[in-house]
Amino acid sequence: MSPRNQSTAPFESDEEYRQLRLKLILYFERRSCSCPEDLADESMTRVLTYIKAHGLPTGLAKFTFGFAANVHFEWLRERSRTTSMDPDLPVGDSAGPSAEESRKLAEKSVAQLDPEDRELMEQYYLDKRTAESLAEEWGLSPEGIRSRIFRKKRLLVKFLLERKADDETNRRPPT
Repeated sequence: MSPRNQSTAPFESDEEYRQLRLKLILYFERRSCSCPEDLADESMTRVLTYIKAHGLPTGLAKFTFGFAANVHFEWLRERSRTTSMDPDLPVGDSAGPSAEESRKLAEKSVAQLDPEDRELMEQYYLDKRTAESLAEEWGLSPEGIRSRIFRKKRLLVKFLLERKADDETNRRPPT
């Protein structure tokens, strides 16, 4: 695709951006994604990053859905990694951690985040702040806030799975 004038804004208006984002959300919802808004935001962030580096392509909507397809494939790959069961674990309720153990695992995982990232996640999820209001405070664009939150959620899941695996290894009797 040949780039157009690089000084041209990728969207004619905020409404055009919102409409394309809504179409992306629907795209991910139709594919039964558990977090369609996050995936739509990640797709938009990647497109905007590409545009900054390479200029505006022709057929922006079609181009954006190409990025969305890649984000969807990455989500599927990540989901299959996190939902696959360890064959060494016994099946049943005894393999799952109690509510107290789960809370401790979550606290340990959150403690591994940088203080700045922890603060952002708390403001977004616990204080129920919007990406737009956080963008002003943090000096980033709303897309940048959403992208950062998306990456930190992925990191938290990784930390949580590592902690859970470590705790289960320590609980198993030696063979």
